[in-house]
Amino acid sequence: ARLRLEMRAEFQRIHRLSGTTMVFVTHDQFEAMTLATRIVVMNDGAVQQVGTPLDIYNRPANRFVAEFMGSPPINMIERSADTPAARAVSSWLGPHASATTVGIRPEDITVATDEQTIPPTAVTIPSTVSALLPTGGSWIIEFDDGDRRLFATTPRAPHLAVGDEVRVWTHADELHLFRSDGTRCTELEIAA
Repeated sequence: ARLRLEMRAEFQRIHRLSGTTMVFVTHDQFEAMTLATRIVVMNDGAVQQVGTPLDIYNRPANRFVAEFMGSPPINMIERSADTPAARAVSSWLGPHASATTVGIRPEDITVATDEQTIPPTAVTIPSTVSALLPTGGSWIIEFDDGDRRLFATTPRAPHLAVGDEVRVWTHADELHLFRSDGTRCTELEIAA
């Protein structure tokens, strides 16, 4: 693992010094994010999206890209599901929104045990802590959402226990909205 990290830094150094275009093919999205100035995400031989690592991560063109990039993976909430998360995002979006699926990155989820800490414009989901997973430098918190699990990440040890009833929330502008065909909703659709 240390050698791979050192090699990534060496590739970046060589690229910076040479000033030439380098093509690096990998299935490791972490490697792609750390090495690339531009990424081409492909699926079954078809280009799904081209952009900078942050563009692709923050504004995925479709569900495939959103689900491929990120660890832990993005939380995908189907609005048609009968779960607390689906009811919360559907209530926030309203009945006329074209999005059938809402994605929330784990790092964009905040856990609140006190209602007063939640901004009034936030999308809030009632949930139950189902697991606390230390990863060394951070924690993954798993929440029960009926038939699915939602994940949040935090850099600090959470003061939670399995079974705790909490409210998790995210800022509305951190939601990723997708149509039934998997494509990302446009800014106009989101604003409407």
